[in-house]
Amino acid sequence: MPPTRESEPLWGSLRYSANTAFLAGIYSDRVEDVGDRYSNFAESQIDYILGVNPNNISYLVGFGEKYPQNPHHRGASGTSTKDNPDNNRHVLYGALVGGPSKLDDASYIDSAPTTSLTKLPLTTTPL
Repeated sequence: MPPTRESEPLWGSLRYSANTAFLAGIYSDRVEDVGDRYSNFAESQIDYILGVNPNNISYLVGFGEKYPQNPHHRGASGTSTKDNPDNNRHVLYGALVGGPSKLDDASYIDSAPTTSLTKLPLTTTPL
């Protein structure tokens, strides 16, 4: 049976909002964006990613006062085991973590073993 949103976490949710914001920003620059609709949308998505959200956390590693400390990344972890409970030894500046797995912002957990929330696939670093 294929996974559903209820049974399986959503992976890398912020990649979609970041890429949509990017496209909305380009669109607003190329057409007559009456009332700045697309520009405002792009700005709201980037603001959310950078910390204007219910958790008051920037999902971009190294940005702001509160940001992810434990993205799922072997180089940042400084260890050879994927389930190491210790904090990452290195800061992966500029990486965009996956973000919340549900509409509820409280679903985000800053822990490397929670790969659906903290994994950094190439498609999630458009900023």
